[in-house]
Amino acid sequence: MSIKALKAVVHFNENQRIAPRFILTYLLIWFIWHNQLFTSFFTTSGDLLTRADAALASVADNHYLIVLAITCFFYMARLGYYFLKNKTHALLEEDDIAELKVGSDQRFAKNEDIERLLSMVTDLKTQLAATKEREQKANADKNLVIKKFLALRTELDEVKAENALLTKSNKVLKARLAENCDMGSGVLEPS
Repeated sequence: MSIKALKAVVHFNENQRIAPRFILTYLLIWFIWHNQLFTSFFTTSGDLLTRADAALASVADNHYLIVLAITCFFYMARLGYYFLKNKTHALLEEDDIAELKVGSDQRFAKNEDIERLLSMVTDLKTQLAATKEREQKANADKNLVIKKFLALRTELDEVKAENALLTKSNKVLKARLAENCDMGSGVLEPS
């Protein structure tokens, strides 16, 4: 197992991108850590030598070991990230290869999961068919109710129209009756 791990580390190191140089990274972190060097150089007034002396005096404690630890931590984090990324890609490729192998020759004697899925699919198909029948029946009932409602509405409209005609003719007859009553005769003449 240790040989396998060593081979994985060697393979990982061979496939790495070129990293920034350790010394350049260390110097960059040192300059960031000791930023007072630059600030005191630019804020001090005087000639170049006076500014340089003020900048060097502002860095009282030079933290070599802290900067080295931060640089090492940076490189370890970078290597860890790329190592995990490489392992993840390798595992994903391995899973893809295993899926391709299983698909053609079916190495498993019992496929209980597949049988269970197939039974679930058939149950869902029967439930879907029953639901479709209920939906069709509900649609037929809805259409029947709508037809009855429309028939009743047309009948109601006809009754309203007849009622309006009867009301109109009743008003006409009342007006004629009132007209005849005013003339003095209580008999209606046919017209």
